[in-house]
Amino acid sequence: MKHLFYFCFFSFILILDNGCIPKTDTPITSVVTDLNDKELQTILTLQAKVHTDSMYLYLKHKNPAYRYQVLKAFSSLKGLVAPDSIYPLLNDPVMEVRAAAAFTLGQTGNGASVQLLLSAFRSKDTISVNNLFNSNILEAIGKIGEAKLLTSMASVRTYRATDTLLLLGQMKGIYRFMLRDLTDPEGSSTAIKLLKDSKQPQEIRLYAAQYFARGKETGVEKYAKDLVKTLNTTKEIELRLPIVLALGKTKDSTIVTNLKALLITTQDPRMKVNVIKALTNFPYFAVRLEIGGLLKDKNHHVALAASQFFLKNGIKEDLEYYQVHLNDSLHWKVKANMYGCLLKHAPIYNTKSKAYISTQIKTLFDKSNNPYEKAQLVFALSQDPFNYQLIEQLNDQNMAPVKVAKTEAYKTILTSPSFFKAFGYGYPKIKAYILDILAGIIQKGDPASTSVAALILREPSLGWREWIKDTEFLTESLKKIKVPEGLEAYVELDKTIHYLQNKEYKPGKSLYHKPIDWAVLLSSTDSSSVAVKTTKGTFRIRLHPKRAPFSVSNFLTLVEKKYFHQKIIHRVEPNFVTQTGCPRGDGYGSLDYTIPSELTSGNYTTTGLVGMASAGHNTECSQWFVTHSSAPHLDGNYTIFGHITEGMDVVYNLDVGDKIIEVIFVK
Repeated sequence: MKHLFYFCFFSFILILDNGCIPKTDTPITSVVTDLNDKELQTILTLQAKVHTDSMYLYLKHKNPAYRYQVLKAFSSLKGLVAPDSIYPLLNDPVMEVRAAAAFTLGQTGNGASVQLLLSAFRSKDTISVNNLFNSNILEAIGKIGEAKLLTSMASVRTYRATDTLLLLGQMKGIYRFMLRDLTDPEGSSTAIKLLKDSKQPQEIRLYAAQYFARGKETGVEKYAKDLVKTLNTTKEIELRLPIVLALGKTKDSTIVTNLKALLITTQDPRMKVNVIKALTNFPYFAVRLEIGGLLKDKNHHVALAASQFFLKNGIKEDLEYYQVHLNDSLHWKVKANMYGCLLKHAPIYNTKSKAYISTQIKTLFDKSNNPYEKAQLVFALSQDPFNYQLIEQLNDQNMAPVKVAKTEAYKTILTSPSFFKAFGYGYPKIKAYILDILAGIIQKGDPASTSVAALILREPSLGWREWIKDTEFLTESLKKIKVPEGLEAYVELDKTIHYLQNKEYKPGKSLYHKPIDWAVLLSSTDSSSVAVKTTKGTFRIRLHPKRAPFSVSNFLTLVEKKYFHQKIIHRVEPNFVTQTGCPRGDGYGSLDYTIPSELTSGNYTTTGLVGMASAGHNTECSQWFVTHSSAPHLDGNYTIFGHITEGMDVVYNLDVGDKIIEVIFVK
């Protein structure tokens, strides 16, 4: 009985004690991404299936990691997401979630969100806890705001020097407006001020430099002296590269000497490429000798940029100069461009000499076994409109790059300023002839050639709406395209049909996405990498599994299957990207699935970032690229799933036609 008394007494005390202490459910105040979390895996599975209705439910989940993950997914879906569901999260208790909500609203492209974004901006923040959130709001407004907001945003002068996130958001906002062809003197004034300030973080100054390098109507002409001074006092190559391009846009004759000197003194081929591009804006004879001397440069990027200069800016009075530079020591791309230069700039009445040059090009075409060299020679032939029949007769030997080049050649011919001069009043007959060729290409169903032909048929300057009244043959071809393998061709042809019918094109729902292979993904960590062995050497990629789980899972699955073995480097753009992973080798190939875009995975603000190539949002598959330098215009549109840690010199040295020998996963 005594024992029973003590038991009851202590039980009563325990109940009383528990009753006096209220139970609390401690809120989670930070975002932690754990790929082993089954709930997070469920969200990613829903993203693959594009089940947005089920994903909306997670926006109210008590775990901020889930709210954050759904917002990441919605950022990639862009216009397919209802902004109303995101608005409440602008007041989320967790700052990372608030910031993600602001970013996502900018990604949707819906201007109706602007007022709510402005209202959510936390101006009374003395301890700066909301700077990331406010920064994302400023960038979002740059993506969807009206022009008048640009002036207001750029006019703010109250941000402190220590408010680096706010200054970054302001500059990003101005930059995003510029990408939409919206500029303002206040925006330019703020950009030059931030660029000149060496105490500012490099990222802020980079967006300012890129603003002037890429923007139209920025008033860059009056900032020539500021840009020269900044270039001379700046060591960071990522800043110097866009500054040089901006200097070229000033067209200030007093800086030609500076640029020529830089062409001689710089050891970085990327800088030489950009100097050549900058010099394009100045009188031809003031720069022609310096650029001509680079046609034989040992770096093929530099030599190619030099040949592109002459192709674009050459003149008929200099034909002998171009002929003198034609010899077997030139890189094959450079040589083809110089042949094209002779055809493009020769007077239209020089039919005999141009016919002779075209025969030389045809001979080189027939002798070559390199499909990419053949494609470049087709491009050279297209510089003379009279070659429209010769191009049709070329034997492409079923080489994908050559097929594409032949189709692209017809656009070059049709849009050439010499087209009407060449054929006079007989041009409609030639145009109709080429139209029949393009129709035949589409009906044959080759995905790459179909994509290119479809683009030509909706070229506004060619006025095809008056020519093509019946689009039935295009509709029938559309039905035969297999997706997702031929997704790019399907989309381009569908857009063309809508264009010719004068109807608004609206993209369809996302197709089937391949789910994440969790066993493969979880075998990687933030320190995992792959070694890519090529015919020019080896480079390493550090993977970003948490930031881009679909892309990393897909990439590692393809590595496991040895898919990348012997894949060709099919695209090299000097000082921009090197690209591979295409099953066809022409950039238009895909496999039988897609994966979602992952567009909050970082910004293209440095060299050596590894991104997924795509034919539009949520169409990624097997193709990927490496950046040669910063390219922030890609932000929010292309997934980043890794970065180069070793061997960037190998990447720079790769050329079209080089191959990947093998890719090895290093856990």
